[in-house]
Amino acid sequence: MRLLLILATTLFFQAHAEVMPFNVLLKPDESTIHYYEGYIRAPGFIDLSDLTFNSDHNNFIDPNSAFTDDSMTDDEYVNDDSTRRRLDGGIETDGTAVDILVFRLPEKCASSRKGCDYTDLGVGGRADDGTLRWCCSNDAIDKGLCDRDQAAQYGRIIVDKSKYTGDSRYVNIPSAGDVSKRIKLGKLDQREQGHYVVVMANCDPSGRPVAVKGNMIWKSEHGYLPGQLFGIMWFYIYVTLGYIAFVLWYGISMIKNKESRIPIEKWILATICLGLVESFYQAVHLLLWNGQGYPNNLLAYLTIFTGSFKQGVSRCLAVMVGLGWGVVRDSLGSTMRTIVILGTAYTATSVFVDLIMVFAIEDIQTLSESKEENLFQLASLLTFVLAVLDVVFFMWMLDALNNTMEYLENMNQTRKLERYLQLRQIFLFTILASVIWAIFSVVDTFGESGILLEENEWMIEGLKELIYTGALLGVAILWRPNPNAKEYAYVMELRSDGDDLELSGVVPSALDDDDEFESSHSAKANGFSDGPYDHHTAELS
Repeated sequence: MRLLLILATTLFFQAHAEVMPFNVLLKPDESTIHYYEGYIRAPGFIDLSDLTFNSDHNNFIDPNSAFTDDSMTDDEYVNDDSTRRRLDGGIETDGTAVDILVFRLPEKCASSRKGCDYTDLGVGGRADDGTLRWCCSNDAIDKGLCDRDQAAQYGRIIVDKSKYTGDSRYVNIPSAGDVSKRIKLGKLDQREQGHYVVVMANCDPSGRPVAVKGNMIWKSEHGYLPGQLFGIMWFYIYVTLGYIAFVLWYGISMIKNKESRIPIEKWILATICLGLVESFYQAVHLLLWNGQGYPNNLLAYLTIFTGSFKQGVSRCLAVMVGLGWGVVRDSLGSTMRTIVILGTAYTATSVFVDLIMVFAIEDIQTLSESKEENLFQLASLLTFVLAVLDVVFFMWMLDALNNTMEYLENMNQTRKLERYLQLRQIFLFTILASVIWAIFSVVDTFGESGILLEENEWMIEGLKELIYTGALLGVAILWRPNPNAKEYAYVMELRSDGDDLELSGVVPSALDDDDEFESSHSAKANGFSDGPYDHHTAELS
């Protein structure tokens, strides 16, 4: 489950910026293609006009500075012919070409775990024995994947025109001299919504390395934000507005009842404020991204820090209310230090895990295999530590809740017990909802075909946020500020038994309205006497 939370946290880093800065080296290689993916909400466009294709007499660019991209190589590819067979004709006299293809993936395979086979879409070819070839090379010709008689195909990407329905462009690269070219008619309008792929290939092995620089622009009808993130942008806008109302309600209630304020109310308000700050960062981050075309890394990292801090404080708060702070005791004593230490450890570990995952995802193409493996091993270790801390918090919370309820039941504290029965219902509902969320997420992520469409994947992240916010709202309602909150932690309710005295009905529950406790008629109706000697208090150890 923690892995799913990490993936959700790094969602914004995994989604490609819709103005993609490029500094990529396309080496001449008949076994490799480079591809870039994104989601467009139609009508939209992919604009390649700003890209420049450069090749100079040095034919050199630092590959470590390249923009993160993906690549595919031929399966089981072996070049068994060291002498290159040159066919007559071609793009230009004594020149080669860089091919660019832009096409939409069918929804069925785009949402599946296996993904799409490009050869089914007319890109590349697969021989009868299953061998895959991307480019029209000597080996591909021998396998019948491209036509020997069509000389213009040699050294180009294989395209089956009977299957391929996308757009195609190419750039001529002369065999000598400095070259700097752009794509003619590079703006490609897209009328269908879905997952798109841009493929680049420098297939001719005798060609020249080509440096691609500039910006590739993807834009949907709503703006530059990746299409699959459009829904969650509005979700966080609405969540932010909800948190503003939440903070105002609880904060104003604390101000109105400042004379009876108890410490746990400050922790509840702090947790609500952290939720507001996190959702605000998310909303602003996505709005800026949508308008400018670039994600704001500062806001993204602030979201990670705030989210981790919120999770740590929330776990501390769950233990505090389970221990009965503000209900059966007015102080947690030395236990508070233990709670704070565990919460700090959880927050710090969560931040480190998220930053490691982000760094690994962002720079996976520039990291060596050993460094990449070390990063994921460290992330796995810290994830295990987080899981242990989660178990500690969870077991402590349940044990504290059960002990508090047992104490209240033995002491016949019916009103306080009523509050904790409702708190237990909130916790149990949250656990059940979290389990359902986790199962749904696993099935959607690892199932043969996803449950949700790609444009609706944000709902998984949204559901997790709603579960958390609902639990926090429930706790805030049970511990909402009221004029008698401070006395509530000191008062014990005594049942009538012979000569024993009874508590006055002026002792409130957070579930009751203040007016109810000012009414002697209501008090008597509940079986309490409002006599002058019937109000006893006792401080609990």
